[in-house]
Amino acid sequence: MKVLYDNILVKVDSLKENKKGKLVIDSTFEREKHTRIYGTVVATPIELTADRDIRFEEDTCLASKSNYPYLEKKVWYEKDIVMDIKEGDKVYFEYQYLHDNEYDKVKVDGEYCYAIPYSGVICVVRGSEIIPIGGKILVEPMNEEQRGTIKTLPVLSENFGKMKYKSKPLIGDKFNLMEDTIVIFQDMCAFKQTIEGKEYYVMYYWDILGILN
Repeated sequence: MKVLYDNILVKVDSLKENKKGKLVIDSTFEREKHTRIYGTVVATPIELTADRDIRFEEDTCLASKSNYPYLEKKVWYEKDIVMDIKEGDKVYFEYQYLHDNEYDKVKVDGEYCYAIPYSGVICVVRGSEIIPIGGKILVEPMNEEQRGTIKTLPVLSENFGKMKYKSKPLIGDKFNLMEDTIVIFQDMCAFKQTIEGKEYYVMYYWDILGILN
């Protein structure tokens, strides 16, 4: 099955844990913590067409205005995302795209699915692979012992970690950092998300302020 433009359709088993014997959490409270944000892809788009700039606001993230050697593009459009998502993939996505009402769902083969913008997908889980989407990277927080091995810490000492997974660069862009590179970032440009039982910072690769060798 195909969607015409820009969205994927995702089947989410339940927005809440509601099995017998389990505590039921109200997912309308602190949705970023209590909403189930993963599901199975049932349809992908034929193409991406949106001209939306998927950067954060320039006055919020300084890195968007920076000129690091691993960045070539100055504007990042949704239509420039490399289409890596396949039907049957497990995907994690940003919680704000899930709404428990009839207007935000599409019925496919008798089951309701959610239309999620391609740019709203955090990553694909395909077997043992974790594949970030749309310029996103997953950065592993560093514990106190790991932090102690770094001799020269920047002022932004809490805002760094190891880049574990990266998306393909946007079409026409270039991003050459290797996995396990220690990256520095602004906390306002990242959010923490648990993916496959492990916590990561999620951000765009152009929000990296620098690296530690």
